[in-house]
Amino acid sequence: MRKFLLALLLCSAAQAQEHFGTIVFPNSGKSEAQPAFLRGVLLLHNFAYPQAERAFVEAQKIRNLRSLIGAKR
Repeated sequence: MRKFLLALLLCSAAQAQEHFGTIVFPNSGKSEAQPAFLRGVLLLHNFAYPQAERAFVEAQKIRNLRSLIGAKR
């Protein structure tokens, strides 16, 4: 029974983590990186610092990859 309750709690926490709302934050970043960047802002403002950092790193990787692809053309 304890394992079941623990699993239920972990699943609930994981699902609740992504329901932070929506924001409009105009910026000059690449459109492909916007979802990860906005997720990072939402997480940052909800004090989820490690998750926010991962989202910002993801946005930066997308931006850099896009820049490299554009530079090779």
